[in-house]
Amino acid sequence: PRESGVMSTFAQDIKLKLFFPGEVLMNKTLSDCPSKDVAIEGVAKHHCLSLGDIQSGERRDIVFSVHLPALEEDVEEFAVVKVGVDYRNAISKKVETIEGELKIPRSATLPTMERDQKVDMEHNRCIVARAMEEATRLGDAGKLPRAHEIITECQKVVKNSVSREELFTVGLLDDLKKSFEDMKSMAHYNDRGDKSMKQKFLSHKRQRMNDFSNLAQSTAYNTAARGLVRDQVSQRNVKKPKYEKSKFGKSKYGKSKKYSASKVDF
Repeated sequence: PRESGVMSTFAQDIKLKLFFPGEVLMNKTLSDCPSKDVAIEGVAKHHCLSLGDIQSGERRDIVFSVHLPALEEDVEEFAVVKVGVDYRNAISKKVETIEGELKIPRSATLPTMERDQKVDMEHNRCIVARAMEEATRLGDAGKLPRAHEIITECQKVVKNSVSREELFTVGLLDDLKKSFEDMKSMAHYNDRGDKSMKQKFLSHKRQRMNDFSNLAQSTAYNTAARGLVRDQVSQRNVKKPKYEKSKFGKSKYGKSKKYSASKVDF
């Protein structure tokens, strides 16, 4: 959708509501966004997360872990969570709601499968963003040695993850490496490192591109609208050919031209 400009906001003030039925409980959410829990009989069963706005072509992946009760027999459809999304449509100016329910097949025996690749990549995105944000907070306080430890610990986790060979995860590891380098000294950190790190972790928290040259961002957060902007910027940055005027006001090829194409500088 386009309201004004290429990258228009499609939905505003997005609220994600999660309701866990029965004995299903949410352990934690890794997605760093404001949240509010509603307790029912002393147990937090209803969770509301504020996601802000979303632009055309973007997506939001919310990572959370839940406790599932043990089963005595296999179940074809086990209700895990009911989901509701309230948002203000930036085009119609109306508040709209989308609802759904997640059901999965479950076995009475304990599963031994590895974590899903997509889920693992989103898990890595969340812990990398948190590590860089925490390292930035420590850097601002002048505690670079501890900040280095935070980045190193996160690198170890991501390097051993299921999705470590995926291009997006490789990009995340590259961001962690560059963040470590951004903190090689307080002088370097204060000069440019802090800005570079803040740009990276904000991008991963919001799943919004702010650096076209970044591998992880270009792999996961690029949209058709941003691609168009990138192309427009690239075209503006291309130098126009400069022609050399000939001695007699004609081209070197003897034709009646004001300029000669004998020298071209791109």
